[in-house]
Amino acid sequence: MRIDGEILRFFKNENLYDEKTFKYIDSQCEYVDYYDDLQNFHIGYGPRNNNPMHILEGISLCIPYPVDAFTKIYDVHEITHAIVACRYLNRRYKEGITVEALPFLYEKLFIIQSNNKKYELCGEYLDSLYDENSDVYKFAFFARPYLLEAYDKNIDHMEQLSKKLVKKYNKTIK
Repeated sequence: MRIDGEILRFFKNENLYDEKTFKYIDSQCEYVDYYDDLQNFHIGYGPRNNNPMHILEGISLCIPYPVDAFTKIYDVHEITHAIVACRYLNRRYKEGITVEALPFLYEKLFIIQSNNKKYELCGEYLDSLYDENSDVYKFAFFARPYLLEAYDKNIDHMEQLSKKLVKKYNKTIK
């Protein structure tokens, strides 16, 4: 498996590791040099569900080689997208406003658990890069403190809670 050991340990510790899922994610993953401008524009996760019923047929994942705190945090974020999506393989899957909530949660948990100032600074920098005008990122920043407070290592519960937080979020933006 090509996924970084520190990242893999984190996902195992958070009860997100499933060997079959991670083998699939690893097989769909392309690594690039984040610091090479000709490669880094490919970075991200994408569902493959180009059908009228939105049945998730697969995923695409392109992440940076995990060479430092910044790229490892980035990888945790994108791999979390893949983990969430893989739970819906061959089922209906349509992303909505909550799509960034769990990746934001798990990248923050990774930073907290690292207990490393460099990771903390990189996390703050990453937070500053997100599009302030995007509803999905606004919601993710809104939801993260609530999800951290209620965190219980159960991704199903965290996903349901993020969906419930949409109502609370909508009340705050009116």
